[in-house]
Amino acid sequence: MAGHSMQRRCTGTVRNRLCAKKGRAQDHHSTDLRSWRGRIWGRTHCSQDFTGKFSCVTGDCGSGKIECSGNSGALPATLAKFMLNGAGGFDFFAISLVDGYNLPMMVTPQGGTGQN
Repeated sequence: MAGHSMQRRCTGTVRNRLCAKKGRAQDHHSTDLRSWRGRIWGRTHCSQDFTGKFSCVTGDCGSGKIECSGNSGALPATLAKFMLNGAGGFDFFAISLVDGYNLPMMVTPQGGTGQN
């Protein structure tokens, strides 16, 4: 089985979110990526008000906290969709603008084998 890692290369502050296929959003560093299906989006221009409520201008998940508590990001949000160790043990991915565009995003596979 191939290893998987993710790397953010943005120059500004971007809060990464993962939402597993079953809808459970979580921080990117807390997920076992060996066999994972879900999507990733970035939240931008995030802040916390004097009451402690957390919000972002793009990709906000509406929980009022840094954690998304199972919510997906609000529009607009550029998505990266993944199915790792899927059918036939292959990894599948796509960048999607179906929920709008808020950040440039790129997926670069490295070290894979096989055709296409």
